[in-house]
Amino acid sequence: ILEEMKPGSRVVSHAFDMGNWKPDKRISVDGKTVYLWIVPEKEK
Repeated sequence: ILEEMKPGSRVVSHAFDMGNWKPDKRISVDGKTVYLWIVPEKEK
């Protein structure tokens, strides 16, 4: 799915992480963890 998304797209989750793709931001809200990833530019 990462290869299909445009650079700059955002992925947000409160239920899971993305394995080897480390989040750009991780915050805790009321004891829950929220993850944010931003799709990077594609390598040429």
